[in-house]
Amino acid sequence: MAILSSQLPTKGVISDQLSQVITQKSLADPDFIVQLIHTYCTDVGMLLLEMMHCTHLPDVDFSKLTALAQKVEEKSSWIGAEHVRLASGHLIQFCNEKNKVNFSRALSWMENEFLQTQDKLDHIAQMEERIIRLKNKLKK
Repeated sequence: MAILSSQLPTKGVISDQLSQVITQKSLADPDFIVQLIHTYCTDVGMLLLEMMHCTHLPDVDFSKLTALAQKVEEKSSWIGAEHVRLASGHLIQFCNEKNKVNFSRALSWMENEFLQTQDKLDHIAQMEERIIRLKNKLKK
């Protein structure tokens, strides 16, 4: 796991934050990181869908969009999803400006960043699952 997670920060997609979380939590609960990644991807995916839905309404509620973008920013910061966190800042900026066109463009960009990040996180989760299976085999 250390090899894989140490390679990702150099690409800027995942920061060192994820490595710190893995180090702190995975010893006590080996499934923790897999669950964390699954929860992050599910939650952020749902938040993105909700934001997309809100942008299609005739009257855009920018305060609601700001709150949703802040949730994505917080979750992304905690897990170390750097590109998604940065994209969240742009969404918040366009909400403050009440700029629906730029918000929609930034949301599309964020969705792309999220899909790339999700792919990286899925690889980490798969690696963790393999490690857990190997450890369980060795215990038998």
